[in-house]
Amino acid sequence: MVVEQEQLLQLAVLAVVGQVASRVAVMRAGQVVETGPCARLLTAPQHPYTRSLLAAVPTLATDKNQPLAMVGPVS
Repeated sequence: MVVEQEQLLQLAVLAVVGQVASRVAVMRAGQVVETGPCARLLTAPQHPYTRSLLAAVPTLATDKNQPLAMVGPVS
């Protein structure tokens, strides 16, 4: 439950970043894994971790009975 709440917070921050930033850096375990223009990172991410973060964002089509995708170990 705590992991899911932390993940939801991270996703909310990601959504806000998309509205207010022109450039963004994605960090994992204290290391920058990808940087670039916000629009590109949100539409064409290059790093597997960035892609997994975006895949975990729920949409209106997300089945509410299914758990959110987990952002798992990605090197």
